Amino acid sequence: MYRWIETIRTEGGAPQHLALHQARLERTLLHFGHRGPMPVLADIPALRSPAPQGILKVHIDYDMSGITGVKSEPYVMRRIRRLRLVEARDIDYTYKAADRRALEALLALRGEADEVIIVRRALITDTSYSNLAFRSRGQWYTPATPLLRGTMRESLLACGLLREANITPADLPLYDAVCLINAMMPLGRMTLPIDSII
Repeated sequence: MYRWIETIRTEGGAPQHLALHQARLERTLLHFGHRGPMPVLADIPALRSPAPQGILKVHIDYDMSGITGVKSEPYVMRRIRRLRLVEARDIDYTYKAADRRALEALLALRGEADEVIIVRRALITDTSYSNLAFRSRGQWYTPATPLLRGTMRESLLACGLLREANITPADLPLYDAVCLINAMMPLGRMTLPIDSII
């Protein structure tokens, strides 16, 4: 049976980008043939109850039957210092599946780096757990062909802080920094010099 996940950032009990997470959940279920009422993320107690100050990571599992699990924990950001380019011509992660074995197999190729940047059909896409943004002359660009259209990425595009571009490994010298972004990491939270990519 298909299973998917949503990871939602809460700050002081306030869920971030909840409408974007809800829209992605609905798109996923509709794509796989779901009929009937949609699960409503806003009804999950962990996203409605007052929470301690600070940032929490709320991990939600769901399948065609609805929400199957919820886990909430304090968020600790991974430390990333070096990124390695890896090729994966046919990988598909259009929907945020709970089965991450293909991504984990690519991460295992990182060698002495901390994380991988996945190149699909000559174009840069994502890391194993985040979208990417590249800075050139003060403007941030995100790959136009991501593996997953993340909620943080969608929010940043909508407000004009990101622009889409086709980015190849040969284009990397045009940029001075790379930033990892996902639901838990806003733009600028984890920014590395472009020469951290090997």
